[in-house]
Amino acid sequence: MKKKLEIITLSLVFITGLFGCENKEKSVMPSLDLPKDLLDYGISVESVCTDVGFSFSANVPWQATLSENWITFMNLPYGYEGKNVIHLSIQENKSYTTRTGYITIMTSDNKLSETIAIQQKGIVTVPVSSITLNKTELSLFVGESTTLTAIVKPDNATDRNVTWASSDESVAKVENGVVVGISKGEATIIANAGGKVAECRVSIFPVKATGVKIVNAKNSMLIGETQTLTYRLIPDNSEISNLFWSSSNQDVLTIDENGTCTAVSEGVAIITIHNNDKTISDKVEITVNDPYMEIGIAYKSKWGLECTVKNISVSVNGAKMTCSISYSIKNITTDRVLSECTFNCMKQSGASARQYGFYGSLYPNESRTRSYTFDTLSSDPFVELKFVNTFDNEIVYPEAPDLVWDLAKSY
Repeated sequence: MKKKLEIITLSLVFITGLFGCENKEKSVMPSLDLPKDLLDYGISVESVCTDVGFSFSANVPWQATLSENWITFMNLPYGYEGKNVIHLSIQENKSYTTRTGYITIMTSDNKLSETIAIQQKGIVTVPVSSITLNKTELSLFVGESTTLTAIVKPDNATDRNVTWASSDESVAKVENGVVVGISKGEATIIANAGGKVAECRVSIFPVKATGVKIVNAKNSMLIGETQTLTYRLIPDNSEISNLFWSSSNQDVLTIDENGTCTAVSEGVAIITIHNNDKTISDKVEITVNDPYMEIGIAYKSKWGLECTVKNISVSVNGAKMTCSISYSIKNITTDRVLSECTFNCMKQSGASARQYGFYGSLYPNESRTRSYTFDTLSSDPFVELKFVNTFDNEIVYPEAPDLVWDLAKSY
């Protein structure tokens, strides 16, 4: 009886052991509880560098992978059951298009996984509206260089990169805005940014001028008179562009871009010629005089006679105009016998009334006083009185002015 009981006991133990093994082999159903909005819509970020993170629950160990190298983990890409956090770093998107990557979270036995899309926007494009250069014209010498500056608008344009080109690289080359003169000629430097273009005309000269000289200036002018000044460069075989003329007193003397001076009123003005930065220049002083002589003043004439008009009177009687003058003349030479010069009364029409009847000679330092009357029609009035050489005397004083008196102000 005792032996039978032991067998039953062993059988129960065996059966109990079998049922116990079945309970231990039972496994838990894996679960990943991720936020539904992330699964449905993913993660969306701007183009700049950023960090993102989210939390989820798992009831089994897990691990995560990334599809793109522009996304990196900032914490461990695996974990265990319970509450977990994923923290990601996303690099800047320097392109103009949107890009997409993925993070996949799976159980350690690979039986369950969830994937979240990560979308990053590209750079927002701001187009270039304009490009301008700090110079539109430029002069250089062979081997000389200067830098052009490009101004791109708006300031927040996406692509502000400027490309440079020369219309003729045998004349001028450009790199990053630095223009170099290669040979004599002209070329156009072109700057391009975002499809917008700006240009600068470049003139290249062979030899650099070191100086400039005004060569033909007459230092004395009369009101209303004009003269055109010229210049030469130093050295003679040099060239230059953009020389400028200027007057220190335009109320007295004006000058245009071609060097033509016009005397406006009595006074003194300084005419200057210079280059752009005034490192090369020359100047000349010019005195402007009234073209008419004054009554009672002794003036030296070109023929060696000194003439003083003492009085002028003009009267009108109906159709007749009469001009009466009194004057003195003197031979101011030391070794010449001179014939008396005479006067002409110039009319408004351009015709003249001449003085007749005096043909005397004057020895050195000898003087003589005369008077004379001119008549004309009042319809063609007298306008000027001129001291003239009727007898072709040799010019003794070429620097002396023409002697002319204004008659119009006498009536």
